[in-house]
Amino acid sequence: FDTQSPNTSSDIYFAEYSDGAFSKAQKIEGLINSQFPDHSPFIAPDKSYIIFSSFNNSMGLSDLFISFQLTDNKWSIPQNLGNKINTIYDEERPFLHKNGTLFFSSKGHNSIDDLWILAESYSCPHKNQNRTLIQ
Repeated sequence: FDTQSPNTSSDIYFAEYSDGAFSKAQKIEGLINSQFPDHSPFIAPDKSYIIFSSFNNSMGLSDLFISFQLTDNKWSIPQNLGNKINTIYDEERPFLHKNGTLFFSSKGHNSIDDLWILAESYSCPHKNQNRTLIQ
């Protein structure tokens, strides 16, 4: 989830659910949380990657980025998902369906109700390998 406090930009936090209760929320460490608003996280069911929206190093307004989990609460450098997905406008609220379709809202794609559907796989380098996001 993300949160915004007075006089700060939004940041991304996580909490574990176990035995009917959530743990105390912890801010995700590393470059996922920047000095700019970082929000709308989608964490893979196996926690291997996170897709989120950020204004940091964006192509315009907020873009979608991906980061891979390296160790507990340590994440790789976020990578912009590129201009097939991101525009000079806002891209937010990612959700990756188990069939490999990425759903997200966009103000930059010509679509009804600011919703765009991408049905292509996305691969990016991770630890000197190509890692496929959609399997």
